[in-house]
Amino acid sequence: MSESGLQLRTLGALELLDVRGDAQTRLLGSGKPLALLAFLSCAPRRPQHRGQLCSLLWADAAPVRQRHNLRQALWRLRKAVGDVFTEVGDDLLTLDTELWCDRTLLLEAVRERRVDSAIELYRGAFLANVSLPGGDEFEDWAASERRYIDQQFSTALSDAARTGLTRHATERTRTGLAVLLQRGEASPPVLQAVAELSMAMGDVPLAEEAVDVLEQHQRRDGSADASEETQRLATTVRRAGVVSDARQSNRPVPLLTGRHYEWLSLTSLWDGVVRGSPAQASMSGQPGVGKSRLLEELAQYCREHDGTAVCLRAEPGERTIAFAFANQIARALSKLPGALGIHPQSAADLVTFDHTLYEIYRKAVRSDIPDADVPMRRINALRDLLQAVSENRPLALLLDDLHWCDDASLPVVKSLVGRVREGALLVVCASRGVLDVLPNSEIRRHFALAPLVELDTVAAIRSLGEWPAGRDVDAFIATLAAQSRGIPRSLLERLDLALEQGVLVRAGATWSSPDWATATAHLHVSHPVDHLVASCTTRERELLLLAAVAGAPLRADTLAALGFPEGDGIFDRLTHRGLLEMDTGQLRLAHDMVMERLLTLSVDGERERMHLRLGDALSEGATTASQLSAMRHFVLANRLGWAATCLSRLVRRLRAEHDTRHVQSILRALFDGGVDEQTRRKLARMIPLFERSPYYRPAFLTIVAVMLLALPFAMWRLTLRPPVLAVVDGGRFVGQANVYGEGVYRLVPPLVVAAARPTASPQALPRYVYARPGREGTRIVAGDSALVDSLGQAVFGGLRVHVRDSLLTLQFASPGMSPVSHTVSLHQVHTGRSTARLIGGEVNGKRFTDPEVGIRMKAGAMMTGIVQVRYSAAWAAASVWVSMTPTWGKPSAEGRDLSPAATPVRDDVLDLSIGLQAPNVPGRYRIIFSVNAEPSGGFTLSRTNWTMNAPLWDDGADLADIPDHELTLANQRGFAKTTVSYPGHWNTADWRCTPRRLGDGRTVKDCLQDIALTALTVRVEPQ
Repeated sequence: MSESGLQLRTLGALELLDVRGDAQTRLLGSGKPLALLAFLSCAPRRPQHRGQLCSLLWADAAPVRQRHNLRQALWRLRKAVGDVFTEVGDDLLTLDTELWCDRTLLLEAVRERRVDSAIELYRGAFLANVSLPGGDEFEDWAASERRYIDQQFSTALSDAARTGLTRHATERTRTGLAVLLQRGEASPPVLQAVAELSMAMGDVPLAEEAVDVLEQHQRRDGSADASEETQRLATTVRRAGVVSDARQSNRPVPLLTGRHYEWLSLTSLWDGVVRGSPAQASMSGQPGVGKSRLLEELAQYCREHDGTAVCLRAEPGERTIAFAFANQIARALSKLPGALGIHPQSAADLVTFDHTLYEIYRKAVRSDIPDADVPMRRINALRDLLQAVSENRPLALLLDDLHWCDDASLPVVKSLVGRVREGALLVVCASRGVLDVLPNSEIRRHFALAPLVELDTVAAIRSLGEWPAGRDVDAFIATLAAQSRGIPRSLLERLDLALEQGVLVRAGATWSSPDWATATAHLHVSHPVDHLVASCTTRERELLLLAAVAGAPLRADTLAALGFPEGDGIFDRLTHRGLLEMDTGQLRLAHDMVMERLLTLSVDGERERMHLRLGDALSEGATTASQLSAMRHFVLANRLGWAATCLSRLVRRLRAEHDTRHVQSILRALFDGGVDEQTRRKLARMIPLFERSPYYRPAFLTIVAVMLLALPFAMWRLTLRPPVLAVVDGGRFVGQANVYGEGVYRLVPPLVVAAARPTASPQALPRYVYARPGREGTRIVAGDSALVDSLGQAVFGGLRVHVRDSLLTLQFASPGMSPVSHTVSLHQVHTGRSTARLIGGEVNGKRFTDPEVGIRMKAGAMMTGIVQVRYSAAWAAASVWVSMTPTWGKPSAEGRDLSPAATPVRDDVLDLSIGLQAPNVPGRYRIIFSVNAEPSGGFTLSRTNWTMNAPLWDDGADLADIPDHELTLANQRGFAKTTVSYPGHWNTADWRCTPRRLGDGRTVKDCLQDIALTALTVRVEPQ
């Protein structure tokens, strides 16, 4: 250090030095006087009580002796540093000056991001190896301070690896890290951060040295086995050391937190490909772990280092289309330089398999290929194309999300890659599970991407921008890391949810929050996507569900046809929430995890309507791909007639391009395995005979003549069929409509009556369908008519019926149509009370069916599993949440949301995932599951109405405080009659309410209310 004067060093050895240029004189060594000075220097100009200082250092002495020892220590300090202490009476003592202290300078350097200065200041752990007899309280304070300093310093090193230091690492940085390791006095967290920073800088030898020192430190402390994090870090560093090419090139590693080994290995494989050695690699990992991100970075790296990269993603919406992914590979490769240099037969086969390639290979002539020869001909054609492209320039073929690949393409990809043994080609496949796509060979590598360790997760969070300093911020980051469980996608979703809820603010690259404690509490959600979707408007959710049902990117013209024109602000809003993304002018969901959650939260009727809308929009497109996609959606919507119209257009286009295949062969090639044989035959029969085959045959004319002769007779027979009405949907249960009086009911969902005219066009359908009472004692109060839409359906949404007995019978009629009757039983009328009953489940591999018998657990054991709750609700509500709370622990900390619920519904079975730690004290406990209409489960679990604006937790009136016998009764009835808190000024004259005064002086009203809940018994046994 260049500073002169007195220096108090607390990092490493405790000593007081007098520095004059290069000369250093040690004034005091480790002892209680200097320990007293170190304690006071951490809080300068802050009065300290003498009694506290005495008990801090001399707890084993008598009070009189303590005072004497304190006076002696102050005398020695005044002799060494001067009179820098102020005494106020006999009780208070203050350090009046700020001495030079390495601990203070280190924290300032960390806050100002002067990493090089911080590295030079850190000589070891704070007050390391300081042991003072009678100073137990001082040692406890030093240990706490030591952990805080190590955490701040290690975080600074991790942040430096992600904010530019890795690209511009100076010799001062490397020298400082090397000196730090040579001292051997750093704590384990600091050593781990040094290893991570060294890896990020590309200095693998320095990282290996840090790991060696870390392991020596743990052995010195008596740890027989290294921790899991240390073992994983050591494995990553030492594997990276094997990659000699990466070490020799001293190439900076990009900002891929926790994936340094995989990155070095993949880039080294590419370096070998550039030199002419082909390579293959595969990656596997759970959703959101970072496979796609790693492939995107690798593609960019390959393009910047003398090559071409093609990154393709298998789409879930194309799993039913045979060879969809193989055709996608062919289309992408055919656009690269060198693609025209393939054999003419290969070009003809490619055009036969994918007619869109006719625009590139116009001289190719299609031909009928026997079904048995299709796989081999396709593989040979793709192999010829792949070799032609890779001979022109080194090629990286990156195949992502292969778990969504159609079954027909998987063997093609495997055979294609297995036949490539030479050339400048790198093939990398990524999927959730380990797929047997790449053949086993000496050039194949496999990487299993595990969730990030806590260290890497925290580093990833801090790499997202500038975070303010403070313990609240550190607690927020630690909670976010724990809740995301090492999954980067989950981390981003929770941040998006916090931004959407307004508890977190981002301005540029800087993060802030009005209240970090509230922001931390909002992180405790099981599925952030559910909450993000729940906060969307109806139109936003409609767009998300359309994208999820499509399962593939949507073009701008398709979106415009769906009612979402270009420039609509809805795209920016959903992109800002992290639910959508724009990719080369096409819209797609941000991740397939979002798609899976949307499809899980939707119902069959919704998905069918979305398929129908997508089919309508895509059928207006001019491209063959649009017609193919429209046909697929119409098939999934069970609209085979409209699918046949798209197929007819597609066949006519193929005939214009000289495709001579029969329509059955075309369908088999398009939907092999994705659509059953019976459906394919139905579609083929709906195509006109003259379009099914291009060949002219005498049999065709004969069939046409017979059909023309039989047509009058067929028309005569059709005219004899009377037009009919049919009830096709709705009325699955009955709800009361008491606003019209007693005994008035409504049908949920509404009845849908279809009007079918076999011989008439849609324009000839009737305008209205009328409802009439079907028996005595039935009277229609409202909604006795409904307009027929373009699909020939009339929806009786406003129908209200007065019934005297237990049967509701209606008759529907329309002019010129045959009437139809419909009867509904009223034996199980829903009166508006919601019920929830636990019907069974499995926890830790043990099944149960009776919630009162429940399950048995060992004290402190983790409880994970699935429980099933049957739920019924007659009333529609905008926000209904399933939530859970155990009767042990703190309700505000243990309670959590599980899933949103749809209403109205009858006997819907909810599958709920649970994860809890059993209490440490043996006994009988409960896990309460509730379903209620509130903005979040926190209101229900705290028995607080939404009108209170915030839940009232831990006041003895939470759901977890309900008596055990009431829970037993709730398991029998499906609900509990309990009190819910409302504002004191709320008008509750007609309710049964009792005023209650809170600790902060406010008054609330506890009103009696029914809550649908059920409880699982947990019997905790001793270990």
